Amino acid sequence: MSAARSEHEVSEIIDGLSEQENLEKQMRQLAVIPPMLYDAEQQRIKFINMNGLMDDPMKVYKDRQVMNMWSEQEKETFREKFMQHPKNFGLIASFLDRKVSGYIFYFFLTMPF
Repeated sequence: MSAARSEHEVSEIIDGLSEQENLEKQMRQLAVIPPMLYDAEQQRIKFINMNGLMDDPMKVYKDRQVMNMWSEQEKETFREKFMQHPKNFGLIASFLDRKVSGYIFYFFLTMPF
């Protein structure tokens, strides 16, 4: 910021600052501040999240346990195909019924060699 050279420049700077302050004050007055507390009607309304709700979680758990079971034949097929096509889980899944590449990848990660 440069120094003012005359009284006229000083008055222009002061007028500019006061105009800016007035504008900021007006903007603050235009802002709507919401109430901090809800009234009784608003307190009564609540959102209940139903995402992921299960009617019978034990049934879902048991179904998933059955899906993750591997028969000895499936394990042997996995070993054979894994030796032929290492880490190509999509191709290995094509040789196994009821298994998708995600299950095969999980089995690969958890299988003790």
